[in-house]
This record gives sequence, structure tokens and C-alpha cells, in this order.
Amino acid sequence: YEPQGEVVGPRFSQVREIFGYIPSVQLPGFPFPLLVCDLSGIQDLGLVGWKDTERPYSEHSLIYDVPRVAERLALEEGGKHDSATEDVLRIFSIVKEWPYEENEGDN
Repeated sequence: YEPQGEVVGPRFSQVREIFGYIPSVQLPGFPFPLLVCDLSGIQDLGLVGWKDTERPYSEHSLIYDVPRVAERLALEEGGKHDSATEDVLRIFSIVKEWPYEENEGDN
């Protein structure tokens, strides 16, 4: 592949109105979507596209409602790793972020 032409306009990660894809479900009776992913892989929580000013995102996340997943997350946060629950973690989506870093040649 050889690129043709020049890059024009702002780069994707420079446009503040663009949000990331954060897996969630909207259910009647809940004012915000329920998150079906772990947000620890992203730094810019603005990618979620909404913010509850009264509660953290963890209050809207279903990952803490599954006991073995919550247990595993607690272990990882403590620096311990337990491979017995590795498969359980795969029921939720993985969310990652690669922030834009300006290089010398970028305009």
C-alpha cells in the first residue's frame, strides 16, 4: 500500500465531538446506559459520550454485578493474578484507547 495525496483537515483524535465506541445497553427505567465493558483501558472518559454528575461510571457498569468478575478485578487491582477466572472476564468487551500523539511532521 502506498498512500496517495495529503492528509487534510483535523485528525480523528483531534475532533472533540467524536466519541469512542463504548459497549452499553439502554434499558427502560435507567437514566443512563448500562456499560458492558471495563473502562480501565481508557484514559479519556470523555469517549463515553455522557457523564453522570452524581455517580461514577462504575455505578453504571455491569461488570461489577457478576461476582467472579468483580472478584478478579479486585485481585488485579491488588497486583495479584488468578488464571482460574480468566474465561469469565471474556464475557465483557475490552475497551482500549490509543491517544493521539503529535509527531514532529504533523500539522
